[in-house]
Amino acid sequence: REEMTDRKAAASTSLAGEKAKWEAMCKKVTWLGFDMDHTLVSYHVDEMYQMVHNFMVDCLTEDQGLPVDYFDVPFDPSLVGKGLIIDFDTGDLVQVDEKGYVVAARHGCSKILSQKEIRKKYGDKPWTYAESLSKHERHPNFKQFLTHFDTPTQHVLSLLVDYWDSKGWKKYMEIWPKLMQGFVKNFTPSHFRDDIGTFFPELKRQPEKYIHKRPRLKEWLLKLKKEGKGLFLLTNSHVDFANYLMGYAYGKDWKDMFDIVSFFAGKGRGFFSNPDTDFIQVDVKDPHKSEKFVTPKLGAGQCYIEGNALEITKLFRGADRRKALAKDAKNVPKLEVSSRAFVETKDLKALSTPTAAESTIDVNTASKSKRNGCVAFCSEVYGLRKHSDNTVVCFVGDQLSGDIISCRKHTKWMTVYIMEEVHNDLEEELETPEGFFPPLAYLPEKVGSKASRTKVKATTKKDSKTIEGNHKTGTNKRMTHIGRAISRYANVVLSDVMDMLPKEKGTRPEGGCC
Repeated sequence: REEMTDRKAAASTSLAGEKAKWEAMCKKVTWLGFDMDHTLVSYHVDEMYQMVHNFMVDCLTEDQGLPVDYFDVPFDPSLVGKGLIIDFDTGDLVQVDEKGYVVAARHGCSKILSQKEIRKKYGDKPWTYAESLSKHERHPNFKQFLTHFDTPTQHVLSLLVDYWDSKGWKKYMEIWPKLMQGFVKNFTPSHFRDDIGTFFPELKRQPEKYIHKRPRLKEWLLKLKKEGKGLFLLTNSHVDFANYLMGYAYGKDWKDMFDIVSFFAGKGRGFFSNPDTDFIQVDVKDPHKSEKFVTPKLGAGQCYIEGNALEITKLFRGADRRKALAKDAKNVPKLEVSSRAFVETKDLKALSTPTAAESTIDVNTASKSKRNGCVAFCSEVYGLRKHSDNTVVCFVGDQLSGDIISCRKHTKWMTVYIMEEVHNDLEEELETPEGFFPPLAYLPEKVGSKASRTKVKATTKKDSKTIEGNHKTGTNKRMTHIGRAISRYANVVLSDVMDMLPKEKGTRPEGGCC
């Protein structure tokens, strides 16, 4: 096809550039947090995709009675790709640009639509559900694939579309419930405990086939912790499954690496957006029955279920402030403090808790005039005001919506997006499906409708710390919708957590990178 020559476009940035940005950012970060699946825990992606494909086929044929000869075919990685969208109105897998126009589409396993066919089918206007997509909202008429757990099902999905067409059926919406049966059977959290489905039992049976051990990464995390950087883990996986994966990859003492851990966090459901979500104490006998609400605290091995980002941020700020005060207090002499007599500089708790009279004083005014010894002492000598905003939190994850977009929308945390498909340069995504564009590449100028090729207007204020904020692009530099979302909300994009480690000569990265 003549259009295929335009599929490979210029990269929007480089992996080397992203690594350099991370090195600079890391120096400022005081708290570094991680997602688990496909971030701290790296899977053998090829084996994982094959397993997901196989259990989806089994679910369709054995559980739902669909013909084995139609669906029991070898997995084809060229038919799947992160960020693609199934449009249930048309049955097409589509790719949408940042303005909401369809720029690539495939129907079933083999029908790749030309640009002319796309314009005829979708018109010279934004895709029907472009507004919902731009708001990162769920909608019953489409599904976007953003993880390594759902992306490999695109092959089976395409087989279902072809099967529907062979029967003359046009209600493609009826396809999704058939796939959902496979997701529910294999990914329901309690099924790890009960050995239901294929996914959990297979991981237990052959962990070495699917999971990388990461000793170098563990060494680096422990080094960061020793240097004073706070570490935390936020995972949507439940306690027993997370404990199994982390125990295999990092050893049974893995919890000691972190100052706080949140299991079943609900990052896409409210962890970042709902400050009223309580922390739940882990029930040791059966984590799935945990229900006691508790006040969280920091410390090696402190583990909870659910919770919220606001409460954790407060804990981080308090810990950073205490560290700063302790550091500043070493060289401070005794001073007379308001109505209190003389206070030893080591009595930080008393000094950081003002009396009732002191708490009514304007700190800024008193600090400048030095009319009140206590306030001047606390704000200037101990640096309460100086250290009040020194907390810098960074979260690392691979789920664009739940880990990155939600985090940036509702917190002031920084983000690192892990995209395992990225290789040496960010336009060289591995196994980009035929007929579609690499998410982080700029789209060729001739792709899409005329309306979609007009000047792209910024919809949000550019952040100089994000990928987008560092672009110096022309007026017609367009990206796919997912590419622009990544560039807008991710401060850094890397292919693997191992890319965050300082470069060492003579070493090769472990895990899924390279």
